[in-house]
Amino acid sequence: MNFYKRNKLQLIKGFYHTFQTGSMSEAAKKLNLTPSSISMQIQTLEKELKVKLFERASKKIIPTEAAKKFYEKIIPYVQGIDTIFSDFANDLKKSKSKLISIGGNVSICYILPNYIKKFEEANLGVKFEILNLVKQDAIKRLINDEIDILVYSMTPQNLPQELNFIPLVTYPPILLTNQEHPLNQKKNITLKDIQEYELLRLDPQFITVPNFDEVVKSHGLKTKIEFEMANYEILKRFVRAGVGIAVVSRICLESEADKDLVARDLSEFFPSLTYGILIKKGNNPHPLLKSFMDLLQNAKLLDVQNKWSAKK
Repeated sequence: MNFYKRNKLQLIKGFYHTFQTGSMSEAAKKLNLTPSSISMQIQTLEKELKVKLFERASKKIIPTEAAKKFYEKIIPYVQGIDTIFSDFANDLKKSKSKLISIGGNVSICYILPNYIKKFEEANLGVKFEILNLVKQDAIKRLINDEIDILVYSMTPQNLPQELNFIPLVTYPPILLTNQEHPLNQKKNITLKDIQEYELLRLDPQFITVPNFDEVVKSHGLKTKIEFEMANYEILKRFVRAGVGIAVVSRICLESEADKDLVARDLSEFFPSLTYGILIKKGNNPHPLLKSFMDLLQNAKLLDVQNKWSAKK
């Protein structure tokens, strides 16, 4: 018991893996210890913290609220210790190759190009690897250190405990129509107005507007065409042709070629999307990556609120 009291890192790691796996036996396997050793670590830690960390229910252990708070507190430290050697090796490798690996979805094509160009001009030889990923796959790869950062939309309630989120820019939801659409004659748009027309939408894996499915279902909106693994450019072609209308994020309108489309603000009915950088807690970005992240933060990407005004 005294050994574990002195070795606080071992106590924390024993708790960390027990919390993650929900089992002292599984935690013991990960740390090459016996289940009784893990049990002793948990008991010692509970005495140190003066709180109960797990409740025993039949063969299961249930984390207490105190355990959940402590787990969130220690994530960056444990992840940092566990990956310190691989991180150091990766930093050396990346400092030589000058590679920055970014995950995201189709939306990052509207955010990153200008900033990558600016960064390349100031950092000769830098290389970017950009992966188009659905969110859960992207998060898994980031946690497993397969990519450096994600540039993605995120809400506080959906942020995994293992990651930090640095918000960069917020885009409002809009109704997208072509110039000839009858809805353009209306001063104020309601969901009842939209209900009369059929919506186009992207693959549900690529969330373009939060709560879209809930609102569509509750207000009886009709979806006409669903594009599997498609992107905004394909969707806009169909809108231009008058095949349908779309409820999307304002992020998709950054091109001069989009002036023939009409955007109407729908912030009254849908939440906005906040895009930012996701990075694993405990990871210290190598100098080149930190410099790129600083560029994105300082540039504030696109000052959306000042750059456009949707027709009301």
